[in-house]
Amino acid sequence: MKFDKINIKEGFMKENNFILKELTKEKCILEYKVKKSGLNPYGIIHGGLLFGLADSACGILSRNNNNLCVTTNASINYLNVCKDKKIIAIATIIKSGKNLGYYKCDIYDEHDNIIACANINLYYLDK
Repeated sequence: MKFDKINIKEGFMKENNFILKELTKEKCILEYKVKKSGLNPYGIIHGGLLFGLADSACGILSRNNNNLCVTTNASINYLNVCKDKKIIAIATIIKSGKNLGYYKCDIYDEHDNIIACANINLYYLDK
């Protein structure tokens, strides 16, 4: 699948300035260049934005493996605050079955410090 079919030109990814940096069958890397609109009142990246980044990375990875999907369950652990200018989400497949997939996504700051880790279950709509 080509980047242009996944790099959505409108909607959630565009509005949040998520940038697709790398995509293989095993891994999806998204980048977010921090904007003021993505910060919470304390000046750190909003947890909802981190969750959206992780969910998007896992969904793109699933789609790149020809699975139309929706999230059925997800959890995220916020491990460190981040005040950097850029964060990177790396999604990988843990297990993919007939109807469900289990994915993980780790989010790092630009100094390779882990910020958050998410576990996301996806239901495949087209199976």
